[in-house]
Amino acid sequence: IEGEEEGFKAYYSAKINLNHTLTSIETGIPLRVFDILGVGGFVLSNDQEEFYELFEVDKELVTFSDFDEMLEKADYYLRHEEQRARIGVAGYEKVRACYTYPIAMKKMLVELEKTL
Repeated sequence: IEGEEEGFKAYYSAKINLNHTLTSIETGIPLRVFDILGVGGFVLSNDQEEFYELFEVDKELVTFSDFDEMLEKADYYLRHEEQRARIGVAGYEKVRACYTYPIAMKKMLVELEKTL
């Protein structure tokens, strides 16, 4: 897809990729979060229940519960580059190990086979 590579470069190059889902979205993780983590970008996101099910929060990505906490964490991670980079790498490794399309397809086929 044209422009996709530039988007991935932007995710990787950004010191912090801020994700804030709409308040009307009560559950789920946007695919963009997987795109960002999949190139080693650092994600700072509002809390979503599924983050705690799929990731080690504060080790593979960072969440916040309100605007003030977001500002505090953004400030902290902008001043702690090594820690921010370590979290970006850990998020990348988790996505590559658990959430690629081939892995997802295998899981879906296993679940489908159970219903047959």
